[in-house]
This record gives sequence, structure tokens and C-alpha cells, in this order.
Amino acid sequence: MKAGWMMRSFICICCLMLLTSCWNSRELNNLGIVTGIGVDKVPNKEEYHVTFQIVNPSSTATSAGASTGQPTVTIYSSTDRTIFGAFRKTSKKAARQMFFAHTQLLVLGES
Repeated sequence: MKAGWMMRSFICICCLMLLTSCWNSRELNNLGIVTGIGVDKVPNKEEYHVTFQIVNPSSTATSAGASTGQPTVTIYSSTDRTIFGAFRKTSKKAARQMFFAHTQLLVLGES
């Protein structure tokens, strides 16, 4: 009786050790951190122009950006009939997956 209980405990502990992981983790190297978004309606057309400001991490680390002359942000923009379509087009242009949790600025056109 005692041996069966110990064997089950051992199997459970082994399963718990093997099943722990960061299944939903995101590496910072793969993320494009969006700090600003601009949305504007194109005049005389039924289209929207969307612009994203994405941080360039290599130029913001310490003072490396000042010494290498790289800009601290990268700008991506695109135009589409819907705002969501323009978001999708812009995300395809960016080399990294866009991460919106640190967005500090949203600019909407007057029209």
C-alpha cells in the first residue's frame, strides 16, 4: 500500500516538474514596443492613414544612440479603407511583433 502511494507521488512530482514552463512568454528581442499611434482620415477619399512610432531599443540602451547616430524611434505608416486594415498593413511592414501595452500617445485627426 505504501509503495503504490509513493510511486503515484513520484509520478505526480515528475509531471509537475516537466509541465512547468513559460508557454505565453514574449522575448523582448521579438517585440516592437509602440509608444505612439496616429490615425487620420485621408482627404477626399474613404481611407485612413495610420502611423506607429516604435522604440529602437539598440539606440536607447545607455547612451549608445548618441554615439552611433541611430534614431531612437522608427516610424511605420500605411493607408487602407478601414482603420483595422491599416493596422494590419503596418504590422506586416514592421520587422517585429508590435506590442501596444506601452503606448503613451494616441493622436486622432480632426476629421
